[in-house]
Amino acid sequence: MAHVPSSAPDPGFFDGLVDSGRWREEGVTHWHLTLTEIGTNVRERYAMDRWQRIVSQDWIGTETDPRAALVWVTEQRIRAIRGSADPDAFARRIGWNTRADVEFQVVCSWESLTGPGRTPVGGGVAVRDGWSVEIYANPMTAAECSREH
Repeated sequence: MAHVPSSAPDPGFFDGLVDSGRWREEGVTHWHLTLTEIGTNVRERYAMDRWQRIVSQDWIGTETDPRAALVWVTEQRIRAIRGSADPDAFARRIGWNTRADVEFQVVCSWESLTGPGRTPVGGGVAVRDGWSVEIYANPMTAAECSREH
């Protein structure tokens, strides 16, 4: 049996995460939040020009606080799983067998979000056969993004 959370971990869980601050050293000023649906076998899904367009133009929101970005990603992933054709099956696909699995994934995402390397956080979530929702918080620097937020 998979674990399909009804909500993100309690706010205190996120407050307990330690911010290494490496993202600031990398020049990250904010994260573009992206949410797109695409066929899992569509060649364009993995095209670099698609990714660049989504990150630079087709984002749906921004966050300047890494905790808020992580909460948004986590909530969107839960929403996608809960709204999928088979929540238990799709939760198992991303490794959510227990609440601890969900929390571990959140901690790993936090380390990527606040650590070195400017790594996008999130990922694709299958929502029905042949389709997935891609949910990301993409790190941006002032030099990369001249748009007002």
